[in-house]
Amino acid sequence: MIPITVTVARPDLWENLSLFYPGASLSLPATSTEIQDAMDRARITDNQPYKLIDIRDVNGFEMSPLPINPPLDLLNILAHKLGGLDESEQIQFLAMCKMEAEPPSMLRLINMTENLKDIITVPARDYAELGRFYLDNDMVDGLSGLSEELYQSLDPDKIGRMKHKEENGMFIGTGNFKYYAINYATEFREIYTESNLPKLPQEDAGCIFKFTVENKEAGVNTVIKLPAKLENIIDLLDEINMVDISDCEIKSAKCLVPGLSRRIYKPYEIYDLNSLAINCQIL
Repeated sequence: MIPITVTVARPDLWENLSLFYPGASLSLPATSTEIQDAMDRARITDNQPYKLIDIRDVNGFEMSPLPINPPLDLLNILAHKLGGLDESEQIQFLAMCKMEAEPPSMLRLINMTENLKDIITVPARDYAELGRFYLDNDMVDGLSGLSEELYQSLDPDKIGRMKHKEENGMFIGTGNFKYYAINYATEFREIYTESNLPKLPQEDAGCIFKFTVENKEAGVNTVIKLPAKLENIIDLLDEINMVDISDCEIKSAKCLVPGLSRRIYKPYEIYDLNSLAINCQIL
């Protein structure tokens, strides 16, 4: 579910069909420098109004639980909070969003990330798979003492429908990504308020380029911040079992100098960019 990608645009330019105006793409969570860079690219200055368009998660799916045109600062905080969730917690978060009676506010979405412990998820695509899960894990009352023959004659689909009715659970997801979720919470904890929002990490002092590089075969990645010592870059590559930077795949690349972040970098350029970053640091 992370990162969140969004297009920042000036409404007057975006709605003028005679202009070619793409706005500015932005990946969240982002630093204040990266946000300012996006505003510059979108030609938004001072207190000019802006709109957020085409908000999507890392898989390219539209972020449907979000309010229309949410404030960018709150969306950035949400992206940061989602970034701290593991895969199972992300599924719990999605389940909690689907269980909302009405579209949640940004503040409620941020607070949801602190209310996931009472959300239980089961990998099940339909009633039959749900019933089989309960049967295989001895989670159906009144079945102790049944013979193997009678046990095998039980209908998982009917068991699943019974449990679904008892628990008021919900199936979530699409395609092969499907789960059954139950919310056992008795109260919703309001951890954050408008005056008590979570603090975002401070920007990396002296960092000019920031790359997330991946060993695609092993499915592991690391972050390289430039400028850096050559031996530190080698150590980071060693962490993901890579010897040559050119064999890596760049998952994300950011230049923290406003106006330059649109460039798409290649892995073999990282050492040259490191020299550039070192020279910039000297200047």
